[in-house]
Amino acid sequence: DIKEAMDNFVQIYNEQLNEEIFIENMDARSKSMMIFEDTIQMAESELDFIKGMQQAIDVWPNNIDAKLALIHANAENMPEQLLQSEQLLKEETARWKNETDQMGWLAFEERPFFRLKYTIAVDYFEHFMYRHAAAHFNEILEINESDNLGARYYLAAIYVLLAEWEQLDELYNQFPYSNNEVFLVFILFPAFFLMAY
Repeated sequence: DIKEAMDNFVQIYNEQLNEEIFIENMDARSKSMMIFEDTIQMAESELDFIKGMQQAIDVWPNNIDAKLALIHANAENMPEQLLQSEQLLKEETARWKNETDQMGWLAFEERPFFRLKYTIAVDYFEHFMYRHAAAHFNEILEINESDNLGARYYLAAIYVLLAEWEQLDELYNQFPYSNNEVFLVFILFPAFFLMAY
């Protein structure tokens, strides 16, 4: 019926209007992160992805996640990607040291920095550059002893792959485990998988 159709139209219109008002009242960081998330979920092409990430950076220039995503999308090869990622990490490390309390993962504003460092370490790991990966994972553990990102598991796999048993033992003893086998499964599975490659 016409009244029901009009009511539905008014409801949809009001919802969209409220959403627009909500978005307009967001701070730059929140808008940027919303654009970043929407781009990850809805980009239909690489060009859409790149445009979305650039828009997120334009709205809030400190969006580390969007900067790293843009590097991954634009780099022509892995060495270039790693070089650009390391340059971004150098800049963000200076910002992290100068503009934060350096509390680790518990401080919400520091999490993008840790995700950046962790992603670079994983990139090295996935490309068999274990020493570079280990250096980053160790730095993450030094800064963030609670290891909310699970860097210890990658680090343990690296120690297995490089047959560095003393470092593995030290790492194992650094964390309390209720079940020894659980820790070993996380280490051995990726290590054996990579050895088979």
